Amino acid sequence: MKSYSVTREMAGYDSKRRAFRVLFAAGCYAAFQTLAEEIWPTGMKMGPTWGIIVAVIAGVVFALICEFTFATWFFPYTLVVSDDCITAVFPRSERTVRKAEVKTVTETNANAFHGAALRISKYGRLGTWFWGCIWIPKTLPDFDSIRTMALSWKTPAPD
Repeated sequence: MKSYSVTREMAGYDSKRRAFRVLFAAGCYAAFQTLAEEIWPTGMKMGPTWGIIVAVIAGVVFALICEFTFATWFFPYTLVVSDDCITAVFPRSERTVRKAEVKTVTETNANAFHGAALRISKYGRLGTWFWGCIWIPKTLPDFDSIRTMALSWKTPAPD
């Protein structure tokens, strides 16, 4: 059984990506709030310019709160790898995938939001979207051996 500590930087949550994620989330929030105000007006007489300014400020505050809350809930976490299971021990929770339960093993490439990683889940693709997975960054020592082991665990799709 081996134990690894996964930090934000190892998972690709560095300062450049953080700035992009905050700007993206703030822009989405502001766009949705502006659209919602057009569809369901609240009756406030601020004018369109002030409405957009308030939406942008609220979006930035929302994005910053989400970013720092996410970072403290999930990082740093400990990844425990054994011959029959992989466990991620987060600061507030724990997630385990056993050898017999693995349904999804996918590799993700690095993008503007996160680094390259291996995702292991006991659910299918849709279930992984809703209920999550174990995230193993490519920068982790012994990544190739963990990847090989996880791929050997994957159950073949039914015919």
